[in-house]
Amino acid sequence: MAVNLINTTPQLSIKRLMDYYIAEGSMLEGSFQASPFDPLIFIESNLKDPANRYVDLKYQANDDSGIIECRVDIAAVKSNLPNGGNCLFFLCPKTGTRCRTLYLCDETNLFVSREAFVNRLYYPLQIVSKTFRLDMRFDVNDDKLLEAFFKLKRNTYLGKKTRINEAISKMMNKRRTLNLLIKKKFEERIAAWEKGIEPLFEEDC
Repeated sequence: MAVNLINTTPQLSIKRLMDYYIAEGSMLEGSFQASPFDPLIFIESNLKDPANRYVDLKYQANDDSGIIECRVDIAAVKSNLPNGGNCLFFLCPKTGTRCRTLYLCDETNLFVSREAFVNRLYYPLQIVSKTFRLDMRFDVNDDKLLEAFFKLKRNTYLGKKTRINEAISKMMNKRRTLNLLIKKKFEERIAAWEKGIEPLFEEDC
């Protein structure tokens, strides 16, 4: 049974795209990479027609089988804030549900909502023991690392990574290694649970 972790699954956040690639009444294009480990995505957005908002995505398939091209519709919902305006949401290509973040599904090679995954998406803290859960709280949060990565005014200098970029990249590599280890351990636990050797969670003891 495959285990999908949110931390190791490439994702597309509409909040981040709104900085440069999505704007009401505009047609924009560019390339986007959510993290150094995610695929480079070429984006073309069209929000000029209120009745037909969408983004076209082009990226390399997870299994290197070729280039994937897909269209994701965007919905605008009236904000309840005093200043008004619209809140933008992706419409999942599989379920049609509104969501702010899409995740790259290995089975379909499409960016979809969490509900569209056959095997659910887990946060690392959901699948580890209580003891290991406490150990993880001493580590750096993935979101904060990504936030620091995108706040860098300059990633390279004279063709080389800056020292800050290098340090953040090393920390992200360590986090990714940890997440992959957690995923492997949980897959082993599921295999043992399916054979009736041990309980899936400590609470089942």
